[in-house]
Parts: sequence; structure tokens; C-alpha cells
Amino acid sequence: MNTLSITKENALKCYQEASGEVKTAILNLVGKEHLLNITERIKSYQDACEHQGITPLNVGYFSFLPEIDRVHAFAAHKVVTIIRSLNEGWVPDWSDDDQSKYYVWYKNSGAGFSCSVYGYDCAYSDVGSRLHFKTLELAQYFGKNFTTEINEYFNI
Repeated sequence: MNTLSITKENALKCYQEASGEVKTAILNLVGKEHLLNITERIKSYQDACEHQGITPLNVGYFSFLPEIDRVHAFAAHKVVTIIRSLNEGWVPDWSDDDQSKYYVWYKNSGAGFSCSVYGYDCAYSDVGSRLHFKTLELAQYFGKNFTTEINEYFNI
């Protein structure tokens, strides 16, 4: 049996230069996790579920809660699932004061909510937050691209 090997750099170059069906074929052959960064792979809650190998839920799954709490509980699940995928396994180390931790911060500006990001956060707790990001870029990406989920989470 003959073996064919290709470097990640060559596969990425071929992918970037390809178009249409060829691009899809390269993705299928090599795997999108090798060619695309996480923000190119996670565009939705469904993408995040696929990334983690979990089944996407719907608001009906939360029917055990009072009706007034169901949308928020589902939104919280979606937000945490998306953030976990974007962080690719990174978990904040609250005992490390030198580790930067980023989160999306929304400030009521009178015309809705505007996105800002606070660059460093320090907490004196052994309980980590599920809403923190490992990089400023990921926090900004989430804040700009998942507004529906954020609005549902904050009941806006």
C-alpha cells in the first residue's frame, strides 16, 4: 500500500488557491480543523455543538423549568457552548494573576447595547467563569457575531 503525505502548509496553500468544489474536496480530505481557524469553523450554535460532539438542544428541552425561564436557560446553554468551542479547551486559571482573561462587556448606551471588551480581569475565586475568553480577538468575534444569543441571554 502506498502512502501519500502532505504538509499542513501545502494543504493550506492548495485550499486558499482553490475554488468551489475543489475547496470543499480539500476540506473533506484534510479536515477543516487543520485548515481553518476556530472563528472560521464556529459560526453558529450548531457549529459549536458539532465541534464538541454534542447534540444541539432546543428550548423544548428546558420544559421542566417554568415557562418564563426556558428561553433564558436555553440561551445560557447556547452562549456557554459557543464560548467553550471558541476557547478550544482553554479554561481560565484564577490562581494566575498574570493570565489575561477577556469577556464581552455590554454597556447601555441609550440606543441599545454596544460592545466593549475589558482586557484584563482578575478574580479571587476558585470558581472559573464560563463567559471568559483566552484572547481579545475571540471576545470581540463573539461580541460582534453572536448578538442574537447574547440578546436572548440578557433578555433584551
